[in-house]
Amino acid sequence: MVSADYKKEIWEGSSFGSVSPKILILGESHYVDGDENDSKLGKPIEPGETRRVIEYFLKIKNSDTTISKADGKSIRWTAFFTKIAHSFGYMEENTYRDFYNKIIFKNYLDVYSGTRINYTKKQLSKQEIVEACNNALFQLINEKEIDVLICFSSAVYWSLPSQKPQEVSAEEELLGKRLIARSYKYQKELKLEKCKETLKKDLLVYAFPHPSFGGFSPVCVKEYLNRKGLRDI
Repeated sequence: MVSADYKKEIWEGSSFGSVSPKILILGESHYVDGDENDSKLGKPIEPGETRRVIEYFLKIKNSDTTISKADGKSIRWTAFFTKIAHSFGYMEENTYRDFYNKIIFKNYLDVYSGTRINYTKKQLSKQEIVEACNNALFQLINEKEIDVLICFSSAVYWSLPSQKPQEVSAEEELLGKRLIARSYKYQKELKLEKCKETLKKDLLVYAFPHPSFGGFSPVCVKEYLNRKGLRDI
């Protein structure tokens, strides 16, 4: 599902413009703690939701008090952002803001989803939605001059466009017993399938399963990214 402000619906860290390489981290969709009766499930996100979510996450993690709930709301969803920070070596809660200030974060789908009813799968099964998301995403990549795209979702990775006339094979590497890392390189100006945009410069893509996956290991991801030259982010 593509919102009217898809390219604005991002978290852009305050130091992003001065950091190299420029990294865009891509998730699936906005998570809602609730059941099938939750009024938000399956609906478009509210404007500014991405920035509010990460600011709220950073506020919770910078608190001096260890809490399981904040403002009466479940914060189980914060594990997603915590594991991403750990995957880049930011292990202490007081360093999370330093990390998120260096990157752009975006969800592929501007929709509220959940665990009991997964609206992400429903949306990604619709070709017209995938194409619209790819168009808007690659416009954003061009505008922000992104060097590296990192997907923390296998489902989103497989929804990204392939490139023609010559497809480039993705590389796969098993990290640990169950965690598969994938890497791929888009070449500038090549035609993309499922996307009307063409890239203005080459783009490296790395992909991992969603951090909620049972075999996900921030330590393994960190070691892998270090070997790929992303050591000093």
